[in-house]
Amino acid sequence: MRALATRLRKRFPEGSFVLDRPSRAGGVWFLDATVSGHTVNVQWKRGQGFGITATSEPGFGEGPHEVIGDRDLDAAFERVRSLLLSQTYTRVPTLSLAGLRRELGVSQVTLASLLQIQQASVSKLEKRTDMKISTLRAVIGALGAVLELRAHFSGQIVRIVLDDTDSDGLGVRVS
Repeated sequence: MRALATRLRKRFPEGSFVLDRPSRAGGVWFLDATVSGHTVNVQWKRGQGFGITATSEPGFGEGPHEVIGDRDLDAAFERVRSLLLSQTYTRVPTLSLAGLRRELGVSQVTLASLLQIQQASVSKLEKRTDMKISTLRAVIGALGAVLELRAHFSGQIVRIVLDDTDSDGLGVRVS
């Protein structure tokens, strides 16, 4: 991450670059790169790559919008350079369930096996425009992730927590 900060400082001598080292060995490095009022945030952790985000919205803790390979410093530099020069923003990746499954390299047959349903049922699930949250949670869980719901209000993000202990299945906590 130091090498990325050094390269960006050389390319943009007028910029501001704040590098935060991890508090413990093996932790996450953070770099805030600002040029002409436009900021790009980069995080890096060995084995996880460079996470890159440039947004006009506050979003502490949201995670990176884009990820570039752990050892691909040149690609990370080029992407940050491009975002700073163009003063453009990154976006949260958006995928359908079928697109997410394909992106993860999981077949419908494998997902069906993980969910203990038939492959045809997975095909139907992926075509639905409306489904129960519990169904979506099961599919996301089978793909190796945790479903998290958030509501964005003006100036505030509320995380909706789905606790099995709630009688109605919905617990609301403000993050």
